[in-house]
Amino acid sequence: MNNRNYWKRRFLQLKVDSIRRSASYEHDLTQRLIEARGQLDIDLDGWYQRYADTKGDIDKATAQKLLKGARKSNWQMGLDEFKAKAKQGGYEDELDLEYITSRVSRLQELQFQMQQTMTGMALSEQKRFAQALGDDYEQTYMRNLYTLNQAGVDIASEFAHFNQGEVDMIVSQPWMGKNFSSRLWGNLVNDLPDLLTTGISKAVLLGYSYERVEREMHKTLKDFTSSQIHRLVITEMAHVSETATAASYEAGGIERYEYLATLESHTCEICAKLDGKKFKVSERVAGANYPPIHAHCRCTTVPTIEGLEDLPSRRWQRDPVNGKGFIGDSMTFDQWLHKDDPKSEKPVVPKKPIKRRYKPVTQKTLKEHAKYIKGLPVEQQDAIINYTGSDYSKINRALRNGRSMGKKTAETEERLAKAVDRELGQDMNVFRGLEKLPSDIFDGLSDNQAKALKRAVKVANTPIPDNILEKINTELASIDTAKITDEGYMSTTRQTAVTKTFSSKVFLDLSVDKEVHGLSVEYISKYKKESEILLNKGAIIKVQGIQLDPNHGLVIKGVISND
Repeated sequence: MNNRNYWKRRFLQLKVDSIRRSASYEHDLTQRLIEARGQLDIDLDGWYQRYADTKGDIDKATAQKLLKGARKSNWQMGLDEFKAKAKQGGYEDELDLEYITSRVSRLQELQFQMQQTMTGMALSEQKRFAQALGDDYEQTYMRNLYTLNQAGVDIASEFAHFNQGEVDMIVSQPWMGKNFSSRLWGNLVNDLPDLLTTGISKAVLLGYSYERVEREMHKTLKDFTSSQIHRLVITEMAHVSETATAASYEAGGIERYEYLATLESHTCEICAKLDGKKFKVSERVAGANYPPIHAHCRCTTVPTIEGLEDLPSRRWQRDPVNGKGFIGDSMTFDQWLHKDDPKSEKPVVPKKPIKRRYKPVTQKTLKEHAKYIKGLPVEQQDAIINYTGSDYSKINRALRNGRSMGKKTAETEERLAKAVDRELGQDMNVFRGLEKLPSDIFDGLSDNQAKALKRAVKVANTPIPDNILEKINTELASIDTAKITDEGYMSTTRQTAVTKTFSSKVFLDLSVDKEVHGLSVEYISKYKKESEILLNKGAIIKVQGIQLDPNHGLVIKGVISND
């Protein structure tokens, strides 16, 4: 193999690595969709049962026959209008009325319920997808620079160094009219529920049994995952990977690139014509002469480098502590990445972190927590019930302000503390709505950051121009070290819609480690519809990012752990 082909294969391998990361994320997403199927089954079963209940003492089989008369032409509120109001908030009474009045068909009710189920998943999945895209961007960018330097390219020691906020902004940039978040939302919240209910309505009208309707729904979900979700993940990952590659070309001073369709087993006509052609980096146009050209596109590019040389004895490196670049002795990428001491020749293998897979609270977890509550002493069960009633304000006001409690309240708090003194048992996503920001979130922030945060809360859920929104979010992107400590018990929910009943100003999107102490009190709560996950007192939220969202107010994403 000649030198040029060797390096071409080295750069091509970077694309293969990116495709593998894409496949890994897609596999995890598919598993989460399989888990969501369980909730969709519950939605379907409940829909049949509710219809049977409203018709009197009949079973699901009889309800199924009656449902054959349902028609979408009977719907009163349009689906687009419902989605807009559901996302905007403040229309709960009107939406509830739509559910219970006879003017709304049962098929529409099912579609609304499935949309609610998928909305919860979409909100948490947006964060996971953004993380996967950001990781791929950084990996592709850094490894391209590393390989360029190995190939003899003189890499400047100072070039773009991205923090998490900057990476998030890069991967969130719209392309082809939309960004990854809006495409993911469209697939999960709009397209999938519509596809499922359309299939269900056809099955019902054909008189299929409940079991067959359920099987048809499972097949539709599987087909949707293998086609539309597959296309979404591959295409978005490809876009981010190729954007990172282009950025590395610019950082490395590469002037020209060669288009490669090598990884495509079925090369389309457009990509086939581009294969092997060379273009100026300054004249690249994604979708025209730079990948991805189309959905599912796996084409890539390699840099055109004159006078390629074999592995150099010295390579560019970035110090993992201060982020500065320098030219150092030859070492592998992993050796450089994991070293603690820049002068040490022996790489230090870091402790492998626990791989977390945060996901919506599963039915299995809810059942385990309900079983645990049933086994508690009566006085501890009563303490939970009283807390979910009126005692929560008295208990938390005292704890958060360092005040003493009355004897009866203190006894309730003591029993409550014993009841929730258990691990959650699942890495989970929970949510919380606040009317104002906790004061300690401002600790350690610069004056500009604090001003930006206060301004964001002030304008949350009010119409503002896009340019002002972008400016505020740019300022907020620099806030990534803030912490929020709750000296009281933190009431959260597993349902995003519930947060709107408490506040529409501040929305906490939290990832909670399974070792954190807390309890799902939904089974015994006075307000079961709140789907409450109660976290033990003293929880600390490590803020991961803050953004102002037109639909959800000020969104604070954070992690709660025992670390």
